[in-house]
Amino acid sequence: MFTTTAGYSWHASRGPRWGSIVNRRLFLLGFGRDWVLKHGNGWELRRTFEIPVTMIARTSNQTVYCYDTPRPPGGWVCEEDESDKAAVGIGVIPVGLHWQTDVPGVAQFHFRAAVGLLAFSNPTPVIESTRANVVLEAGGGLTFHRAFGREVMIGYKLHHISNAGFGKENPGLDSNVLYVSVRRRPPD
Repeated sequence: MFTTTAGYSWHASRGPRWGSIVNRRLFLLGFGRDWVLKHGNGWELRRTFEIPVTMIARTSNQTVYCYDTPRPPGGWVCEEDESDKAAVGIGVIPVGLHWQTDVPGVAQFHFRAAVGLLAFSNPTPVIESTRANVVLEAGGGLTFHRAFGREVMIGYKLHHISNAGFGKENPGLDSNVLYVSVRRRPPD
């Protein structure tokens, strides 16, 4: 099935471990495909593939950011943020799983998790980061079946990006994303 997804994050939370950058908004648009891996009694597991287009916008003029670094000497570091007000990225999320209940009714529950890569127009989320980032996401929601082979999914996911330690700095960005997806079957 083919999937189109739109998502928005109004808030970047300071994570307990990875994401330490705040004052960012995240806009997502994704185009993907999924395949049934296994179908059980009352559930279905799918493999997903997605091409995401992402924009991250700074929401304040705050120019100092602080983050916890595991690199020596460790501890909290505060630096001047000279990053652009916005960065646009495109990537690939080749590894994803989508589990969904398959019980007839108005709505079914679903859970999604995925990992991939994003390349941005400039270093993201801060100037000392890299343009290339790893993306991890996990969340879930409800799936509503509609006519003509279409499904509408609404949900929440935690979306994390970081350069996985390949840049000079790796503060990471954790975003709370609300999303809507439309999944449609290919024509026969």
